[in-house]
Amino acid sequence: MWCKIKKVVTLSLFFIVVIIGILYISNKATYTSLKKEVMDEISLTNLVKVSFRRYSDDKGTIIKDERRIEQMLAELSDIELKKVRNISADREYEVRIYLKDKNLGFEVTEDLNYMVIFKESGHQLYKVLDGKNHLKMIEALDYR
Repeated sequence: MWCKIKKVVTLSLFFIVVIIGILYISNKATYTSLKKEVMDEISLTNLVKVSFRRYSDDKGTIIKDERRIEQMLAELSDIELKKVRNISADREYEVRIYLKDKNLGFEVTEDLNYMVIFKESGHQLYKVLDGKNHLKMIEALDYR
C-alpha cells in the first residue's frame, strides 16, 4: 500500500515539474528585444538607408549617413518587447530599414506602447516593456 502511494506521489511531482518547465519555457519565448528581432539581421556593410514616416501627416525622412544610422540603430536596439495578440492604439510611425538583399521594418503606435515588426516571414505584434525613451528619438526627427 505504502509503495503505491509513493509511486503516485512521485509521478504526480514529476508531472508537476514537467508542466511548470513547459510553462516557464513558453512564457520565456514571449519576451525578446528589438536587437534580437531586427538589429541582429542588419549588417552595416549591407545597409543602404533607413526611412521614417509619420502617418498622421504623411510626412517622412530618409537617412543615408552610415554613422547616424549606426547610432540610431544602436539606441533602438535596447528596446525590450513582449509578444502580444493585439494592440490597443493606432500606428503612428513607420521605420523601414533597406538592405542590399532585403528590407526590414517596424511600426510604432502613437502612444509608443506597441510595435509591429515586419520581416520576410510575416509580422508580429509586441508590447514595449522598456525603451520608450529610445522611441522618442523617432518622434523628434525632422519630418518633411
